[in-house]
Amino acid sequence: MKIYRSVHRGAALSLGMLLTMLIMAGLAKPPVVGAHGGDPSLIHACVGNSFGLTRIVSPNTSCTAIETPRHWSIAGPQGPVGPTGPQGTAGAQGPAGPQGPAGPSDAFSIEENDEIPIPTSFTTILRLENVPAGKYVVNANILVHNLSGPLVALPVNCAVGSPSEFSVPYSVRIDPFNSTTLLGASSATIALTLSTELVSDGTLTLDCQTNTGPGGQMALAGSRQITAIRVGNLREEDLAP
Repeated sequence: MKIYRSVHRGAALSLGMLLTMLIMAGLAKPPVVGAHGGDPSLIHACVGNSFGLTRIVSPNTSCTAIETPRHWSIAGPQGPVGPTGPQGTAGAQGPAGPQGPAGPSDAFSIEENDEIPIPTSFTTILRLENVPAGKYVVNANILVHNLSGPLVALPVNCAVGSPSEFSVPYSVRIDPFNSTTLLGASSATIALTLSTELVSDGTLTLDCQTNTGPGGQMALAGSRQITAIRVGNLREEDLAP
């Protein structure tokens, strides 16, 4: 009977010591050995050393002794440029822009002052040569005299022309001056205009006639002038029926 009690007490003691050790092992925590640097621009994790169990943690969290700290960049390196995409469809027509400023203009002119007779058929009495191609407004004028003898009225017709067209005829009737009655005029000025386009360099002319018929008396041309002004835009309206 004494031997039985001794064996029972030893087994109870061993069982109590085992329970105490298990409780202490369960309450024990592994020490902290790994810490992150606190960089918020990285992804931080603790990876288990035995089974690779991974947990994402905050930048300042420390890993345990059975874990290894790891971190990754939030943004990876820039990838290569992708291929060019297909051509998109054309957009709608935009509104018209504002009117631009007027461009510079060029002017070409010639003038003569000697007196020459104006024949009874249309004759060129002034030429403006080597005018560059372009759109032009052409102005011309001529001073004509009636020095007829015997004294008669002299009708004079003039037109300004380009290689492609002529203006309408401009006319004046010059009555001789009568020193007795103090009537009539011995001189008159004719002003002419033409809008035209030169497709290449060309010549502008002033053509006149004394409209008295063959063998008739002729008026005299005094000062005469042609001026051609090149313009950017030219609109012509023909109002003839």
